[in-house]
Amino acid sequence: MLEASWWRRLKLLLGGVQREDDCKLLEALYNYDTSLVANSGLSEDSFKGVQKSAKAAFQRLLNTYRPWAAVAEEDAKNDEANRYREAYKALIGDLDDPEFIRSRELANIKADALEELELREDLLKAAEKALTDDEYVTKRRDETARLLAEIAKNSSRIP
Repeated sequence: MLEASWWRRLKLLLGGVQREDDCKLLEALYNYDTSLVANSGLSEDSFKGVQKSAKAAFQRLLNTYRPWAAVAEEDAKNDEANRYREAYKALIGDLDDPEFIRSRELANIKADALEELELREDLLKAAEKALTDDEYVTKRRDETARLLAEIAKNSSRIP
C-alpha cells in the first residue's frame, strides 16, 4: 500500500471512472437544457439563458470527451466574438478604419439629405393637391353660377 506505483495505477483507474461519471452527468445536464429549450412556454429572455447554458454544458461535455482539444468557456466566448467581428469586417467594414468611419458619416449625411428631400417632395405634392382641390371648387362654382344664370334667363322668357 505504500508503493507509489500502486497509487499511480489506482489514480489512473479512478480518473477514468470519474471522467465517465462526469460525462454521464454532463450528458444528463445537456439533455435537461435541451428539453427546456423545447418548452414553448419560455419567454425570449429565459430561452436565451437556457440556450447559453446548454451551449456551455455541451462545451464542457466535449472538453471531457476530448481533453486534448479542450477549449475553456472564456476562450470559446472570445473566439465567437472574434468570428463575429471578422464576419462584420468582411461584410460591412472595419470599425477602426478612419476611411470606413468617414464613409459611414458621408452615408449618414446622404441618408439625412435624401430623407429631407423626400419630405419636401411630399409637402409639394400635398400643396399641389390642395391647389388642385381649390381649382376644382372654383371651377364647379363658376359652372354652377353659369347654369343658374342660364336658368334665370330661360325662366324670364317663359310668359
